[in-house]
Amino acid sequence: VASSNRNCSVSRMNNLSILFVVLCALFATSQAHLHATVGNYTLSVGFNVEPAWNLQPNAASLDVENSNGTGVSNLNFTVTIAAGGKSKLVLMKGLYGSPGTYVGRFLPTVAGVYSFMFDGFIPANGNDADTPIHVNFTCGVTYTGGGIVGAFNCVEDLAGYMFPESVPDSRVLAAGIQNATQMAQQAIGVANNATILAERALQEHNTGSESSIMLLFSIMIIVASFVF
Repeated sequence: VASSNRNCSVSRMNNLSILFVVLCALFATSQAHLHATVGNYTLSVGFNVEPAWNLQPNAASLDVENSNGTGVSNLNFTVTIAAGGKSKLVLMKGLYGSPGTYVGRFLPTVAGVYSFMFDGFIPANGNDADTPIHVNFTCGVTYTGGGIVGAFNCVEDLAGYMFPESVPDSRVLAAGIQNATQMAQQAIGVANNATILAERALQEHNTGSESSIMLLFSIMIIVASFVF
């Protein structure tokens, strides 16, 4: 009987632990999205995958619910994603199996601040008129008024979490390749010039001209200038 009681206690503790983890996950998810009231509808905005990392596929996420808390499907939206002084227009598509959820997929290439500007409208329902949607939200900003509450997180840098080896940023690799290409081109130019002077020096030497010594000296200067 004592063993049975202990097993029941352990089972209840495990169930409570699982419930705690689920509640924490739900709380974290809700904190990663902001909520805005537009007409008779509630919009939830954030990144589709949280936390959001650079160089990892993600999407701008928009949930649309009516006053009954039911997701509104078959809507047409676009999102303009802005970051680093650049912008990109993306078509929002309904997320399969999640009525009322729309995603605009993209791959954030840098960590930092992103803004989502959503454009579209919700068609009239019954006696209601069409509800236009034209809203712009920025990550990392906590909204507390005007029917908008909450915040969504910005894109985090993946580099700090790489283990055991860090993968160089693609821009760093591109710059390294460009520098290596330029140095190779310079080396080819130096080699061509040295070859021409060497051929002339050989011709001068064969004819017994003293200028061959000067040509050889010129070759040495050209090679030394590249090396040092």
